Amino acid sequence: MILPNEFTARTPLDRVTERGYRKGGKAQIAAKKVSARILDADHARNFLDCVRSRKRPSCDIEFGHRATTAPLIANIAHRTKSYLEWDARAEKFTNNEAANKLLSYEYRKPYKLS
Repeated sequence: MILPNEFTARTPLDRVTERGYRKGGKAQIAAKKVSARILDADHARNFLDCVRSRKRPSCDIEFGHRATTAPLIANIAHRTKSYLEWDARAEKFTNNEAANKLLSYEYRKPYKLS
């Protein structure tokens, strides 16, 4: 919820302006509840239908890859405690080799990436 006086100028010298912070304000934007839920069975049915029809599924591998890239980069940045620069074409970090090592891992036997 965003209130009219949400982002006031803050200063440690004058607390008078902060006494009224968020008091009695009416929301300018309210959160909207969404009741729709996508079930795993729906994804499985869509996938099987697309195997049969050769159509593209509603959530294909490209979409999944793009949707998870940003959170994975954030996790690596948090783990390495560093600011990372990402090259989207090469899908590698340009400024941290240690972070690049976290982009993949060694598979357990007998599996391997070829």
